[in-house]
Amino acid sequence: MLLSGIAAAASVALLGISGWFLTGSAIAGAGGLAAVTAFNYLLPSAAIRALAIA
Repeated sequence: MLLSGIAAAASVALLGISGWFLTGSAIAGAGGLAAVTAFNYLLPSAAIRALAIA
């Protein structure tokens, strides 16, 4: 039961973070060069990888 709860929570968090990452990427892409250079993609992509393993 505990492991299935952890897997369910990781799935919900994975969907939320990946949606936020895609939205942030689209906004940064539409915002021009300054927004593209300021957008940090390392933290969200690391969170997505960690949650995919969990």
